[in-house]
Amino acid sequence: MRVEIKIEPVRASRRDGVTKLDVAILRILAAKGVRLLLCAPTGRAAKRMTEATGFEAKTIHRLLEVDPKHGGFKRGDDNPLACDLLVVDEASMVDVMLMQALARGRAHCRLRLQRWGGSAVRTGISEGALRAL
Repeated sequence: MRVEIKIEPVRASRRDGVTKLDVAILRILAAKGVRLLLCAPTGRAAKRMTEATGFEAKTIHRLLEVDPKHGGFKRGDDNPLACDLLVVDEASMVDVMLMQALARGRAHCRLRLQRWGGSAVRTGISEGALRAL
């Protein structure tokens, strides 16, 4: 099965229905057999994402499986994430080093959706810097 999707940045403020749009897209893709992984930079954001979408979301650190013994993460080029779509909420708040680790871990994900947040969200890093990864 082949699923083609073009994703454009969605910018909106609170209560504009973006979450409902996200949920609808995720449900359609899940029904088509697309393997989904959802993550966010903080536990609170991951919990909100799980509650809003009905799909399990994890922190980026938990998704990449932190390896305290050796430093870094267990997921990477040699052990990539098993997904077709990786959804990163609040991506503008992820620092460059963590986003780079996430980029290495998603080597086999065919699609990627990054939520940047609304205009009221203070961005930590410019979108262009992260899109370059």
